[in-house]
Amino acid sequence: MKKVDTTIIDTAVVPLGDNFYETGLLKSVAGGAVIKAGTVLKRSGDDFAVLTNSSSEKAAAVVAFDVKNEKSDTADIAFRALISGRVRADKVAVNGTKASAAELDMLRACSIVPIAVTDLSRAE
Repeated sequence: MKKVDTTIIDTAVVPLGDNFYETGLLKSVAGGAVIKAGTVLKRSGDDFAVLTNSSSEKAAAVVAFDVKNEKSDTADIAFRALISGRVRADKVAVNGTKASAAELDMLRACSIVPIAVTDLSRAE
């Protein structure tokens, strides 16, 4: 009998509802790069940039859905930042790694509430 390969496709979204968004620019996204949903952002003037150091930078928003730079050069990308509301805590990331408890607390300070969610559709 032939072995069947199983692939788990994660379809969970970051926002949980009752959220507020701000249209703005995500600064300096590398050509062809994808900024994943759940990435924590900081302010860069009137725009947004990826938060890279949670100890010295202040969180301001979260990327609600993947943002891709379709261009080959670094560019500022128009998108909608989640600036207030509820998000899945397990999907929040700071600089590409899962957010710590202290980093999740930092989001609460800017009215973004990370909620622990049990995904019942996932069989493990």
